[in-house]
Amino acid sequence: MTGQSLLLLAVLAAVALLQHMVAGAAVDGVIVVRGNKLYNAKTGERFFIKGLTYEYAVSDDYYDKYSKAVIKENLTGLKYNTLRLYNINPGSSYKKFMNDMAELGVYVMVSASPDNDAYYGKYRYSTITKKLSCSGKVSSGDGAKTVDQTETCYPALLLEYGKKIIQNFAQYDNTLGVVVANEIMQADLTAASCVKAYVADLKNWMTVNGKKIRILPLAYAAADSSNDEVSNADDYHVMKVQGLLCGDKMTNGMMSESIDIYLINEYRWCPDSTFAEAYQRYIDMAQGIPIVVAFGEYGCKTSSATPRDWGMVPYMYQEPSKTKEFTAVWSGGLAYSYGEAKLAKDSLFPMFTGGSTDFLSTPSSKATTDYTNLKAMFAKYSGYTDDAEWTDSTKCSWKPTVETKTQSTNKLATKYGWIVSSCSASNLKIASTDSWTCSSREGVVCTDDGDTCDVALSKAVGTTQEDICGTYEVTSGGGTCETTSDCGGNGQCKESNGTMSCSCLSCYTGTDCSVKDISTCATLSSSDTAPQKIFVGIGVFLGVMAVVFIALGVAAAKKKAGKYLIASCCSGIVMFCFPDVLVLSLFLIFRNGQIGAAGEGWRQHPNDCCFPVERLICEGARSAVLR
Repeated sequence: MTGQSLLLLAVLAAVALLQHMVAGAAVDGVIVVRGNKLYNAKTGERFFIKGLTYEYAVSDDYYDKYSKAVIKENLTGLKYNTLRLYNINPGSSYKKFMNDMAELGVYVMVSASPDNDAYYGKYRYSTITKKLSCSGKVSSGDGAKTVDQTETCYPALLLEYGKKIIQNFAQYDNTLGVVVANEIMQADLTAASCVKAYVADLKNWMTVNGKKIRILPLAYAAADSSNDEVSNADDYHVMKVQGLLCGDKMTNGMMSESIDIYLINEYRWCPDSTFAEAYQRYIDMAQGIPIVVAFGEYGCKTSSATPRDWGMVPYMYQEPSKTKEFTAVWSGGLAYSYGEAKLAKDSLFPMFTGGSTDFLSTPSSKATTDYTNLKAMFAKYSGYTDDAEWTDSTKCSWKPTVETKTQSTNKLATKYGWIVSSCSASNLKIASTDSWTCSSREGVVCTDDGDTCDVALSKAVGTTQEDICGTYEVTSGGGTCETTSDCGGNGQCKESNGTMSCSCLSCYTGTDCSVKDISTCATLSSSDTAPQKIFVGIGVFLGVMAVVFIALGVAAAKKKAGKYLIASCCSGIVMFCFPDVLVLSLFLIFRNGQIGAAGEGWRQHPNDCCFPVERLICEGARSAVLR
């Protein structure tokens, strides 16, 4: 091989390496939750969230116009694997952005909580409002309390919004998960039940449609805050996790109706901080937690004169032995924030400045020292290998062992456990009015026309749960419950193997029986002409019954001895056995010569109703009643 050939090969190799270093290899496999860790479903490799938040709109029209060139130019060379998006319109396409990110090896976390902005169309008012409860806005007047149920922290239209977000993004293998709400319980638990119910409705809908869609991980992003009643932020996090998981159970490595990922928007580690000062409390708080925990935002900054050094990054991506066991529990995080969208002009957090604060306009593009430092840290600490121990047949039943034990200093989790059996437990409340229970919005009317806001999946959307697992059975019932009201109004709370769980009525499914399953219902139930058909059927029934009793009356007049037996016995038989016995009765009445024989039989055997045809009619009636 000549020197020129060797030089050419070296150049090509360098180009390939450079392309790989932009982010990573192209996305190859969806990310799944198993217990307290994330894994690539195809390779089995543990996944650590490593990236940043991006606040500008990236639907196809805005992406082409603004963000495509900016991301390509400004994030070249950054070793990241995740972006978190805050602004999603389910009516728009995100194909161009998602495909470009997939080629870069970048996964995306999307928000499922709209803002009150025209960008969200009809969903702009369907927000989870912090100061509203599930039941509605409570007001006092003339000494009496009233509840306005049109004002609630869980509008029915929000469920349609969330389903459409999932439907839109499930088609992309590089959708990491969905953030259902952000900092809703920052100051108190007023809207806590709405977050929990929203998660349960979305999880049930995905579970029921597992043959058509995959179950995307659901996350809640919490502010790192405390309040007057719970002054320790760590204790408040534990209480929120317990509330979000209460009354549920983990099945095959996933919570049945609850969040899969608890994100904390963290601003404790400031420039020149240490692990002991900032993160030791986090590891003490989260040890033993059964679900994934990570940082939804991080990157404290106290002064424009002091750039962020990102000293926490080494603890996020190295082996547990090098991170004081931090990576045995935590699964990475997202640096905040890319640019100035939705921030004040004097904000300290943008890693790129300039551009617009309007998320629908020109993105920031001037790199700061903060970004340069982050880029260097990401290049130096790339993560470690920790493979799942599943096989092809156990991929959807295996879960990792929780490597760390709940610390004795974590008094709430030590005393009550992470998954509290009852959501009405007093330890889950701050104020006496706090609640973690809220009725499902599945099937609730949410339009001015009186329609429900269901989202039907007519065909498979991307990689399905069945694709991941090989086989998939739709769960019907089985969710934990305290009363029948916990079963969506469409099931019963029954004891099974020592625990109370939901048993669904016909036509309903999901762990809490809240999702209507058309496939198990009669076609008539979903027909627009069902009421017409039902009333026509009733009319025909009554008409035929009138004919029968008139005929029986005529026959009774002719055979006086059998009159009372006909009225008392055969009319009951006709009622019980309709329509089969009705037809048989008509046949017997109008068949020549049979009435006389039947009358003789009644007189001879008054206790054997309708002899000699009791084997045909009476036994059939008894069987019908027993059925």
